[in-house]
Amino acid sequence: MLICTGTTATLTEVAAQRDCTVNIDSEMIEKASATDGTVREYLAGRYGWTMQVNGLYALGDHAGLVDYLQDGTLLHVGCYIENEPVTGRAYVETMEVAGAVKGKATYNVTLRGSGELNL
Repeated sequence: MLICTGTTATLTEVAAQRDCTVNIDSEMIEKASATDGTVREYLAGRYGWTMQVNGLYALGDHAGLVDYLQDGTLLHVGCYIENEPVTGRAYVETMEVAGAVKGKATYNVTLRGSGELNL
């Protein structure tokens, strides 16, 4: 995951990322059918996106994500999919940290997009 809190879009890599998944969804608005009241018809509404990132957790490297969540900081974020950058502005929506008994701790972060996603 790439992240930046400043006004420039210079993104810095967050350590130990394993996976990044981008989800894009669209609101479907039901409309009344002009010809048949028994069939549903829809219009495409607004779209939104989230970015889910997980990896190995290191306290010093990831503590800032909790601060961003608590402060409601709008971030410039990005990741690479097939060596192509995917970027946008987002808020930290959720953060989960899990510690294994005899293993490495992991984290899972969901970033809620605010505005356009650049593919």
